[in-house]
Amino acid sequence: MTRQGAVRVGPGEVGRRVSLRRVVDVLDGRPRFADVVGELVAWSGGVVAVRRRDGSVVELAESTLVAGKVVPAARTRTDELQEVTARGWPAPDEEWLGRWLLRAADGFTGRANSVVPLGGPGLPLDEALAYVTGWYADRGLPAQVMAVTGSRWEAELTGRGWRPTHGDEVQVRTAVVADVLGLLGDVPAAPELSPTPPETWLRFYREGAPKPAAARHVLGAHPRVAFATVGEPVRAGGRSDRLIEAIAEPAP
Repeated sequence: MTRQGAVRVGPGEVGRRVSLRRVVDVLDGRPRFADVVGELVAWSGGVVAVRRRDGSVVELAESTLVAGKVVPAARTRTDELQEVTARGWPAPDEEWLGRWLLRAADGFTGRANSVVPLGGPGLPLDEALAYVTGWYADRGLPAQVMAVTGSRWEAELTGRGWRPTHGDEVQVRTAVVADVLGLLGDVPAAPELSPTPPETWLRFYREGAPKPAAARHVLGAHPRVAFATVGEPVRAGGRSDRLIEAIAEPAP
């Protein structure tokens, strides 16, 4: 920690988002200041490193700092979208690590058994990954992180030897339920609605493979989910599905 009383951050805040003010020049006997805002990535040997939002890293001399504080993590549209999708696929076992959401569901689907990075973990990255690895090991699961392609987290993880679990591209598609029903001319005017997936559909889902109890939580625990059955399902997970899952989110 620096000697200036206004600097309320130090090495213990590595991994968190901070705002630091430093002296950059002295003009006519008066100091000139500049602020740096970003993730504190290092603090040692009298040098402080901050990663800005654009990914660039700025190094500051600790002796030049005159003020500093921890500030709320910056939110991106990608973070917001990931948070919405995470709410739509809730795991029964969840824990926050900073702005990382750790999820476990007895191995039911990769999404429900992986970390969603919605910001910084509040710890140096290597410490955060060690915690994540131990958290999943305690549950008999491999450690997985849902990193957006091209994101900083993908670069950080691959740089540390983490590898994709598969090479398939994941596409998330949405539609207005009324529009989908309008394309199915043989459906009843008022499809049967249920807050949980019908047993007839579950028997087909994922090719009928045994599903842990956590599966029901993942599929139906969202407070605004409904399953509309429009006839008898003939299979699940393909084009012949006759079940539509609708998750309603408040309008922005």
